[in-house]
Amino acid sequence: MKKQEKIPDWTDNVLQGIAYWIGYKKQYYRFYPLTEGAIVAEMLSLLSTSQSGYKSQIHAEVMIKNICKKSTSKKRFDIVISEETLSENNIQSVIEVKRLEAPKKELEKDFKKLIKYLSCIENNNVRAFVILVSQNTKPTEYISAKGNAKKRTYNIAGYDNYYLKVRRVCKATNKFYTEKNNKKANYVCLFEILKK
Repeated sequence: MKKQEKIPDWTDNVLQGIAYWIGYKKQYYRFYPLTEGAIVAEMLSLLSTSQSGYKSQIHAEVMIKNICKKSTSKKRFDIVISEETLSENNIQSVIEVKRLEAPKKELEKDFKKLIKYLSCIENNNVRAFVILVSQNTKPTEYISAKGNAKKRTYNIAGYDNYYLKVRRVCKATNKFYTEKNNKKANYVCLFEILKK
């Protein structure tokens, strides 16, 4: 397995910010879960703030064919971070955002979409992330009883050369954090697709 790189600098601010923002919005819209689009919009705002002073650019809804010469796919990535201009050689990270409440097949589709992209580009430095957002529910498959990322890897069916790892978990709760009340916290998990 390839040695894991340090997670990007923007990670903590963006993930923790989203976790708090979900709790804040829940006070306004108690019975209405946030949409994926609203979460992406807030994430773009937080990313813009965390990237100020860097040369990186943040792009929303980028077609895969625009950042991979070999691809004709009209599918899009929620967020792309690039160095200066948006071109295949300048991509730093591609990010998909998914709500825990979405069908598991949708989450798996995002994983596979990222792997297909990584397989078709020549730039080996691109990082591929999925950010899983859970409103008031603990994603027990990926998070330990104490609320931390499980220290294990996950295989992706049909893709033996890649695996998945939960790199970071941030949470926000309205009570002191204990194992009993952590099921009702808001969670934001950062997955990374890694090559074996």
